[in-house]
Amino acid sequence: AAADELAELSAEFGRLAADIEAILGRAQVTQDEMRSLENQRATDITTTLTVVAAIFLPLGFVTGLLGINVGGIPLAESKLGFWVVSGALCALGVGLWFYFKNRRYL
Repeated sequence: AAADELAELSAEFGRLAADIEAILGRAQVTQDEMRSLENQRATDITTTLTVVAAIFLPLGFVTGLLGINVGGIPLAESKLGFWVVSGALCALGVGLWFYFKNRRYL
């Protein structure tokens, strides 16, 4: 009777050990999927930040270049110079935005 009980407990222990291994395997798969989703999200955020920087970098460069106080700056004497440069910068920004949007970076 004791031997039968011991054999039954041993079989039950074996089943429980197999169940625990299966649960651990599922937990590992779930953890891998979560890590993959987190990595994809981080990649998407990094891509978006890179695109935003790529849009604003030329705009900042042009405004910084035109902001120095030296002679010979194009359109400095023109009454429409500010509006021409502002329009060109807006067109550049919108153009870059559409470019990256069409390439599905945004």
